[in-house]
Amino acid sequence: MGLRWDQRIAFNIGQWIRGRPLWLITDDGDFAKAAKAAGLACRPSAQDGRHFSTGVQMTRLSLVCKSGDRREVEIRADGVAGDPGGDGWIYYAWPVGVQTNDDEQYMASFRRTASDVLLLEFVTNRLPPEFQRCGLTSVLISHVVQIHSVRVCSSSNRGSEDESRNDEATGMWESMVRRGIAYYDKNDDRYWFHAPR
Repeated sequence: MGLRWDQRIAFNIGQWIRGRPLWLITDDGDFAKAAKAAGLACRPSAQDGRHFSTGVQMTRLSLVCKSGDRREVEIRADGVAGDPGGDGWIYYAWPVGVQTNDDEQYMASFRRTASDVLLLEFVTNRLPPEFQRCGLTSVLISHVVQIHSVRVCSSSNRGSEDESRNDEATGMWESMVRRGIAYYDKNDDRYWFHAPR
């Protein structure tokens, strides 16, 4: 019975409630196995055409960790139609050359707020320790800027009711400011990414 319920939950992920997709955040390994068995692992629903896959092969990104070690991840993007400014994107990443559990993945959600702006809503990084502190988010944002021809910004604690930025996210953006690849707009309490010249 537990497997059946887990598969049913997996089916409902990505359905829409009040204009927003349904998400499940869990560290339950049995749920991930059930979702995979049902063919629903890491796949938003395509019902009503509001989610869609890029339909392309996964792309590899190269990372340089704080330790100096080099790592690679594979990324995949799923589109989310219906944002006010147009389509948004959800990116997933997995380690290359490392055996991982189904739930050891990275996910970042980009919501379109204007035709040329994507807002980084949230990041969940459950990759193995050797893939932490490797600058994956900044490398991914640079990729998103190039692929989608957009600017990328952070959430703001003074923005609309449906956005906020926690201390961890602020720390991540501040590290990009120190590296010269982002700046802070104090009037809007928002960080903006800019690619190195």
